[in-house]
Amino acid sequence: MAEDDIGRALESFNEGLNSLFDLRVSELSQFRNLRGVARVAMQAELARAEDAYGPNDPRTLNLKSRLEVNKNVLRAIEVETDLVAAKPVSPPGEGELLIEGRVADSKGRGAPSLVGALTDANRQRIRAVEPATTDRSGYFALRLAEPVLAKLREAYKEGVYLAVYTQKNVLANWREKPITLDAKEVPFIEVTLEPEITRPPRTGPGSGKPSTEPPSKKTEAAERGEKPPSTRKSKSK
Repeated sequence: MAEDDIGRALESFNEGLNSLFDLRVSELSQFRNLRGVARVAMQAELARAEDAYGPNDPRTLNLKSRLEVNKNVLRAIEVETDLVAAKPVSPPGEGELLIEGRVADSKGRGAPSLVGALTDANRQRIRAVEPATTDRSGYFALRLAEPVLAKLREAYKEGVYLAVYTQKNVLANWREKPITLDAKEVPFIEVTLEPEITRPPRTGPGSGKPSTEPPSKKTEAAERGEKPPSTRKSKSK
């Protein structure tokens, strides 16, 4: 088969995959919409049952159970839609390393518009690696090119760490397990956020976590063995 024929065959194959992808997303969206309509109808029915029979009547309890099942199905559809909608990137090239994963909330739903970055063991950002923003499914990918990867392997022999930040640069999650850069392939990383992702982590003395605040003038003077500067205002004569 000629090279042009192979190229056309691959292009046709990719178009077919994209069509299946769009169809799957469309089907999930339609199913979710139907379940949403059913939830509204069941909530109205439950309200009428509570008024007519009371909250502890078997008929009312049965409706509550059905509504909870529908709620769980809707949640599962949302997660499935997010996973299907994730946009995979091209595989790593020669000498590259791809670090990819998904950030989700406590209910499994994708967390979009968050920033994934690499840090050292002290949670200091590694600026040599461009951070990645999660898409609407929560998917992210960090691509380490060969020159950068070689320098990181030399500087961080124990590995690097994944951190997730909000758009306001607040730390939302820090993965304690290091990522080994000597491996040819990094396993897909699943990150689950706490319900309050905008709450900054407790740092400093007594927290067991290193502080990210810059040292004060007193601290810097103490480290140099000098007398800390006085903060008292001199009295004018």
